[in-house]
Amino acid sequence: MSELGRSYHEGCATERVFWPKTARLPRPPAFGKFPQPARTSAPKPARGDNKLDWGDTWYWLAIGLLGQAAFFLRFLVQWWESERRGESVIPLSFWYLSIFGSAVLLIYAIHRREPVFILAYLPNAFVYARNLALLRRKQREREEPKAEPPAIEPLPSARRS
Repeated sequence: MSELGRSYHEGCATERVFWPKTARLPRPPAFGKFPQPARTSAPKPARGDNKLDWGDTWYWLAIGLLGQAAFFLRFLVQWWESERRGESVIPLSFWYLSIFGSAVLLIYAIHRREPVFILAYLPNAFVYARNLALLRRKQREREEPKAEPPAIEPLPSARRS
């Protein structure tokens, strides 16, 4: 080895890089020096950790599962009614289950502070309520008897004697 430097790759037979004794490589920034965000909930699982996050309390998990069950049940109700009638239909209970499941899942998403799910369930109740209003209007129109328009009599001045 020469007096001017030392081998950077000790024992490497391919290429030798010589550095002067006074030269130093720049150091990367030390880990932990950057400000870390404060944790507001249970820690997230590390990458590669395939475990589910059951870190919530039992009653919040029950609320979330209740919302999922109601949302799933609406599809079963729709399927059952369609099979019973022999055609594709959407029964009234489908819309009520949709409103209930969507509202419960929205509350759970707000609790979890999940913006994607909050934005996914936020407008749903308005759409479901509008569908219920349209169905009620249609039902009222069916129930009301259609009155015949009153007969129009000619004006007395238009009568010929």
